[in-house]
Amino acid sequence: MYQPSPGALYPALRRLVGRDLLCAEEIVSGGRRPQRLYHVTEAGRVTHLDWLRQPVDPAAVGSDLGLHLMRFAMMENQLERAEILAFLKGLAEALDGFVAGMEQYVASGVQSARRHAQLALMHGIVVHRASLDWARSAISVLAESAAQPLHRPRRSARLLLRWPVTSAGVDPSGI
Repeated sequence: MYQPSPGALYPALRRLVGRDLLCAEEIVSGGRRPQRLYHVTEAGRVTHLDWLRQPVDPAAVGSDLGLHLMRFAMMENQLERAEILAFLKGLAEALDGFVAGMEQYVASGVQSARRHAQLALMHGIVVHRASLDWARSAISVLAESAAQPLHRPRRSARLLLRWPVTSAGVDPSGI
């Protein structure tokens, strides 16, 4: 979870206001210092949508995976299903290439004498392969008939934390 310090957050908010991406409204309440309520401007909304629509850079997918997942989470109710599916397909392709490259590197034996390096590389392969499996499952879920809603009713919070996993990855039918 990202928790910015006031020393980082307030200058960032001022920069966004200065770029007309946010507007600030001062609220005075009961003798306390005025507070500011920030609103997204039309230019801010357009900039945000442009950012959401950026394609996945295969060269940076390993380092930017968390950022891509955050972008995916923000796409809901902002982008059309086709745009979201295109993003996920780009993510899956980039992850597939990244995993294949890591596997080739391990198979080359360059790090074979360094057990810790080998183990760290194997961790990276497992993590990114799991992300690849998730991306493919998400594509499958979202590619269902347009007549079906994107959201399924939540039965319990526990269900959200435990997805059935098969040898092929996450089973989207249990979502």
